[in-house]
Amino acid sequence: MHAACFTQWAFELSHALPQLTWPQARCLAQWTLGCILASSCGLSAVVAEVSRCLSEPANTTRQRLREFSFDAQTKAGAQRRELDVTRLFAPLLRWIVRLWQSQQLALVLDATTLRDRLTILCISVVVGHTAVPVAWRVVAGNASGSWKPYWCALLDELNGAIPEDWTVLVMADRGLYARWLFDAIVEQRWHPVLRINASGRVHFANGRRSSLQAIARRLGNRTQAFDNVTLFTTTPVRCTLLGRRAEGYRDPWLVLTDLPGEQIDIRCYGLRAWIEHGFKAIKSGCFHWERSRMNAPDRVERKWLVLAVALLYSVSVAINDGSLAPGVLDERLGVMSIGQPSSRLSLPLSGCKIVLAALLCGAQLPHMAGLPFDFGELLHIGQFSHPP
Repeated sequence: MHAACFTQWAFELSHALPQLTWPQARCLAQWTLGCILASSCGLSAVVAEVSRCLSEPANTTRQRLREFSFDAQTKAGAQRRELDVTRLFAPLLRWIVRLWQSQQLALVLDATTLRDRLTILCISVVVGHTAVPVAWRVVAGNASGSWKPYWCALLDELNGAIPEDWTVLVMADRGLYARWLFDAIVEQRWHPVLRINASGRVHFANGRRSSLQAIARRLGNRTQAFDNVTLFTTTPVRCTLLGRRAEGYRDPWLVLTDLPGEQIDIRCYGLRAWIEHGFKAIKSGCFHWERSRMNAPDRVERKWLVLAVALLYSVSVAINDGSLAPGVLDERLGVMSIGQPSSRLSLPLSGCKIVLAALLCGAQLPHMAGLPFDFGELLHIGQFSHPP
């Protein structure tokens, strides 16, 4: 039954990601289910589980799984092909779109590290208190230079993967804000929701001027919106400025968007924190990627495809099992209780345990379910047209 489950999952991956060859789909299936069974993405742990399930020698499994992340010239054989993960970013997002149960979606941009060796620039879809990576770029931890070309390339890779009539918010923390990022998101016909530092000047439509620090000092526990303002002097941007200060928080939220203030509540930005939960699931929460000793960025990028698919599958399975509680709006600054897990376990961990139990009992592989998401009263978008 175990071997049949691996084959079944390989067929599903081949259908969802048609750019994969059959050997690549089969290997990706073994990697992802192996990570779930082993609660680890380490090669030795995954090989032990997969070789036992397939009843084949461990060295055979090891060589096949090792070569999944290799370049073509590194693999044995004359007709070997390497996996170009960038070609799979848009299909991966389209797979999520097919599972999505609304026409509202939030993307988050953030970076995570593997100690001081590697930095992963990641775009994730947030759902169920976590986030699933859909595009990423791995750079050396000590690499110099701007991240601008990497972020722009990742956004371009996702172009056309989401229907044009959907509402898409793209969020990033204040460390990533730049005028070019704001423009790149708008160019995709999505809506930037970018946090900024309280430094710089604001030019209001009526000619009045103020500093961001002065505005931050006057903020209260209700969202304040300033429409049609121009921020900054060196690289000015015309936008809507949202602000709020919650009790118990040291710094207020100052957020830029292209949406009118009446259509968005700043608490939407609380969803940005869900990407941290996604990183935790990839690391200590489920798959323990923080223990990895990989150093080559191109190989790590292929390994992250394994982690992204394993995370998507485990989250969807957990939702199908009823592990997602109805959304409740948190009246504090964040919106962390919207779509929270119904148990003390995170959705990825719950999903991994469901898959593990099914395989141990010889049952069929659990099916993926639709992914629910709704901004609720935090977003009131009627007719909005992007500038030509």
